[in-house]
Amino acid sequence: MPHKWRWAILLVASYFFYMYWRPEYALLLLFSTGVDYWAAIRMHESQKVRRKLFLWISVASNLSLLFSFKYLGFVNQALRDTFEVFDFSATPDSIDILLPVGISFYTFQTLSYTLDVYRKRRVPERHFGIFALYVSFFPQLVAGPIERSTTLLPQFHERKSFHWQNIIDGGRLVAWGLFKKVILADTIGAYVNVVFAQPNQFNGLVLLLMLLGFSYQIYLDFSAYTDIAIGSARMMGYDLMANFNRPAMARTIREFWSRWHISLTSWMFDYLYRPLAKSFRMNWHLNIIILFVLIGIWHGAGWGFVVFGLLHGLYYLISYYTLDILSVAETKKKWQKRVLGQMGWAVTGALLLSTAVFFRAPDLPSALAYLERLVTHFDWSLATIKISTMDKFILATGLPVYLFIQWQPNYQPKAPLAGIRWWWIRWAIYYFIIFYLILFGQRGPEEFIYFQF
Repeated sequence: MPHKWRWAILLVASYFFYMYWRPEYALLLLFSTGVDYWAAIRMHESQKVRRKLFLWISVASNLSLLFSFKYLGFVNQALRDTFEVFDFSATPDSIDILLPVGISFYTFQTLSYTLDVYRKRRVPERHFGIFALYVSFFPQLVAGPIERSTTLLPQFHERKSFHWQNIIDGGRLVAWGLFKKVILADTIGAYVNVVFAQPNQFNGLVLLLMLLGFSYQIYLDFSAYTDIAIGSARMMGYDLMANFNRPAMARTIREFWSRWHISLTSWMFDYLYRPLAKSFRMNWHLNIIILFVLIGIWHGAGWGFVVFGLLHGLYYLISYYTLDILSVAETKKKWQKRVLGQMGWAVTGALLLSTAVFFRAPDLPSALAYLERLVTHFDWSLATIKISTMDKFILATGLPVYLFIQWQPNYQPKAPLAGIRWWWIRWAIYYFIIFYLILFGQRGPEEFIYFQF
């Protein structure tokens, strides 16, 4: 395909990809694209007062879409509950709207573009087709990473040449992502789903292990999608940002958020926290709490996500000071440094487990009931859960391979196996991954967890 028309085939592919799920919701994607394209150009051509007007048109239209499809039902249910408490005769009708896939991701991606134009970090994109491609680029459309216009948009103007190395590097990353999703995350998730569906049937130890299992499941699942997205884009010569950098190695919650869902965290700090701190000049502790509550709400409309965000905000503030304690270990003896690091890692893991239940449980009462049963019915028996022999074999052989790669000193997020210096081990793992995908990859369809956000 000639270079000047490559944007067209990618745009058609992206819209086909999105419409394959539900065709009419592509109109929302097109509407958001059109509004932001128009608003950015008008901002660029206007004076200061009118620039702010067009910015607010963009912000209001995008957030209205997000609110209507993602949060209107939650607000409506809160009103219904309030009316029932006060015994009002008239209550609002219930609202049940199917959430468009990826709306939280592409809404934030278009918002970052208009905000960058408003801040004069970039000039508006005049080519509507290329801008529409930036919003809808299929590898990262439905679950990120949330790309910035300053890094992704210019790539669609560059002349791309075919290179076998891109196919090789991208293919390896796609295979690694499929291994994490199909072999590991879906195997763990099958048991997590059973336990969270009926937690009263299991004792405290199983509930605790399933919290740990869910923590691994969501990381394996979400980072797998990111790997597949980055690998798919790499094959075509495009470079997407890394979204994860071994979050399980974090020694504090603050460090965890610098390693987990990096595109969302950096977006929130750049486009929300800093303007909030600059405009309202509130205590920075309060700004952090507001930021993480909004991060929680971004993930879903429910009180459990509010509590999830609130806890992470509190833990982040605590870790802001404890990280200084851990950094002191850098000047101490090696054994002291190691002990403090391991202590921080263990405490961080425990704090993350305490928030995972609010993320996974269907609602806040279910999360609290889960925690109550975990404490009141704790014993050391695993008799209440049965794991098949095949799944035991898959996890007993697959997880060590995954952990071996993750703990390599030279680990690279966008080339995870490149950190292994022995070529013969790398190739053994390549064949291991392909063999397991062929042998154990025939499962029922399991969507990626972050599709629902």
